Amino acid sequence: MPLKWASFFQYRNLTSQELDTSASQVFFVGENGQGKTNLLEAIYLLHVGSSFRTRTDQQLSRLGTNEWSVQGEIETDGETKRILTKFQGGKKTISIDEKPVTDRRELVTLETIVLFSHDDFLLITESHEQRRRFFDQTFIQISDGYLTSWKRYQNLLGQRNALLKQKSDESLLDVIEQQMDIAAKTLLEYRMQWLDTFGSIFTETFDSISNEKTGIHLEYRPSIPDGNFQRIWKNYRLLDQEKGHTQYGPHRDRWYVRWKNQDFKISASTGQVRLASLSFKVAQALFLKERVSRPMVFLLDDVLLELDREKRRRLMAYLPGYNQVFYTFLPGDECFVLGEERLVYKIKEGTWIKTTI
Repeated sequence: MPLKWASFFQYRNLTSQELDTSASQVFFVGENGQGKTNLLEAIYLLHVGSSFRTRTDQQLSRLGTNEWSVQGEIETDGETKRILTKFQGGKKTISIDEKPVTDRRELVTLETIVLFSHDDFLLITESHEQRRRFFDQTFIQISDGYLTSWKRYQNLLGQRNALLKQKSDESLLDVIEQQMDIAAKTLLEYRMQWLDTFGSIFTETFDSISNEKTGIHLEYRPSIPDGNFQRIWKNYRLLDQEKGHTQYGPHRDRWYVRWKNQDFKISASTGQVRLASLSFKVAQALFLKERVSRPMVFLLDDVLLELDREKRRRLMAYLPGYNQVFYTFLPGDECFVLGEERLVYKIKEGTWIKTTI
């Protein structure tokens, strides 16, 4: 199994004991507020080096403490890697087999991990920034070229914004914008290349799970569609200086979920929004599965509860093959997905007990 075991020290409310995860399906069953999501969060952090619930590492420590650690063993390509992530002295460090990790890509390329959480509905209901971040995170996992260009663009964007606020010499902005142009065009090219494929997977997934032809689809609108970045940046310099930031570029591109010739969230029911957000994540898993050969791990945090039994069945059938999956469930709700190879834990007040169902 990809994750063979994990252990925790002063991590949120979790007890400092080892967790056996040597099964293809691992279930965390318990009432709300007992630590199920904390376990998923710690496992996610072990795989990617950061939490999916907070950007502040200090918040992960148990109440009244200021340090924590998570460690475990991941099996990949026939080898076992021991990973340790710890927060101490106000600083987080990550190591693989006791060697410091300087680039988090060393960690995230060990496995492909896809998280399904309640906050996924924000992909549908909230700002375009949520969807930009989602697509950036997805494309980064399949292309070093995208990652390099994204990092380069973000760095140069910060420099341009700083120069705008300082009202610096025009020649400095010329130099920065020339360099930004290369990275921006690369990002636009990648996004245009992958949009249709991802969009088709999303539409097919939503229609299959809902069992009807809905016409739902994705629409991508670059803020500079013709790719003439330098011209736009130069034309808008004065206005950008007044605003104090760069108003156009890949960091302002937009993805829409469209349905019945309008924004999906306007006419969709709560159940349809939830289904669309799940379809986004299933599409992400299918998209990644086709492009990377790494072991695939899923984390599902109570996201199936709002679907009826038939939609749950269709959604689970639509997921691509995985090496390992972790579920959180309320007592009694887990039975419909039980497989042969499984570990089931009852979670109460941050402690787990192996059980059977």
